Amino acid sequence: MQLIPAEAGPTRSSCLGVEAHARAAPDWFATLYRFLFFAGSTVSLPLEHQGSRIGIVEADIDPDAVVGSAWIVLKQVSGALAAMTVVLCVLVYGAVAHALRPANEILFGIDRVAKGDLGWRLPSLRLRELRRIATVFNQLASHLQVATRERAELARRLIDAQEQERRWLSLELHDDVAQRLTALSLLARSIQEGARSSSPSVVAESAELAAMASDAVRALRSTLAALRPPEIDDLGLRVALRSLIAAQAQRAGGRIHVTLAADAQADRLPSDAAAHIYRIVQEGLTNAVRHAAARTVAIALNVAETDGGAEVQLILTDDGSGAPVEALERPHSGLGLLGMRDRVHALGGQIVTETSPGGGFRLRVRFHAALAADEVS
Repeated sequence: MQLIPAEAGPTRSSCLGVEAHARAAPDWFATLYRFLFFAGSTVSLPLEHQGSRIGIVEADIDPDAVVGSAWIVLKQVSGALAAMTVVLCVLVYGAVAHALRPANEILFGIDRVAKGDLGWRLPSLRLRELRRIATVFNQLASHLQVATRERAELARRLIDAQEQERRWLSLELHDDVAQRLTALSLLARSIQEGARSSSPSVVAESAELAAMASDAVRALRSTLAALRPPEIDDLGLRVALRSLIAAQAQRAGGRIHVTLAADAQADRLPSDAAAHIYRIVQEGLTNAVRHAAARTVAIALNVAETDGGAEVQLILTDDGSGAPVEALERPHSGLGLLGMRDRVHALGGQIVTETSPGGGFRLRVRFHAALAADEVS
C-alpha cells in the first residue's frame, strides 16, 4: 500500500508481505482460481481531511499471494472434510451393521429349516420390518412342520398297512394255497406210483402234473419271500439281510460282492422298522446291480442304544457308475428312491444320497426306534 500526496512530497508505502510457503499452490489450481475468482487488480481511493484532498491511497494485491492463501485454506478445509467423511462412514457402517445384525439370525434360521430343523424359530426383532419377517418365517416354519408331520404320519400308516397286507397275504397263501399245492403234488405222485402197473399211459401225465405242482410250490414260496421274508419274524433282521444278500449274489451270477456289518442290537428292532430296513436294503441292492453296474456293495447297520430307544443308522455304499443328481431328485426317476424316502419318512428319519463324478453311490439313513426288551437270538 502507498500514499501518494496531492502536493509534492514524499510517497509513503507499506508492504504486508506473504509467507514463502503461501506461494506453493500448483499451477492448475492457480490457473483455475484466477479464471474463476481473481485475475489481479489495483485499487485507488482518494484520501480527504476536512474537505481538503490530501492524496491517493493505492493498494496492489499480489495474485500469487491470494492464490497461495486460497490453496492453504483449501487444503485445511479438504483435510477436515476428509476426516469428517471417514468418521461419518464409520458411524454409518456401525449404524447399518447394527440395524442389519438380525439379518444374520434370519439367514441362520433359513439355513436350519433348509437342513430339516423345522422346530427352529426366530426371536422377536426390534426393527418393525424385520420383526414382521420373523413372524412370517415362524408361521411358515410352523405350517411346514405340521405338514411334514402329517405327511410322515400318512406315509407311516400307508406303508404299515402295505406291510400288514403283505404279511396277511403271505400267511393266507402259505396256510391255504401252499398246502393245497403240496397236497396236489403228493396226490399226483401217488397216482403216478399206482398207475405204473395198471395204466402205464397215465404215468407220463401224472409225472407232468407232479412237476407242474412242484414248480407252482417253488414259485409260490418265492412270492411269499418277496411279500414278507419269514426270516424277519422268525430269525431276526440280520439273518433276513444275509439271505437277501445271498439271493441277490446268486441272481447276479457272482458278479457282485456284498459285505454286511450289522450290530446285534438290530435283531431287537420292532418288526415294522425291521421290514422297512429290509426293503430299503433290497431296493438299494437292486439299484446297485441294475442301474449302477456295481461290483462291490458295503452295507453297515449301526444301532446305538439311547435312553429313549435306539439311534439307527444305515449306510449303503457301492462303486458303480452313480446317478445324476437330477435323476436322484425326480419323484418318478425309476431308481426306487421315492419308495425309500417314503419309508424313511414313515420312520420319522432322514435320508441323504451322495454321488461322485468318478462313480459310486452312497445312501445314508438315520432314524430313532424303540428296542424290544429281550434280544432275539
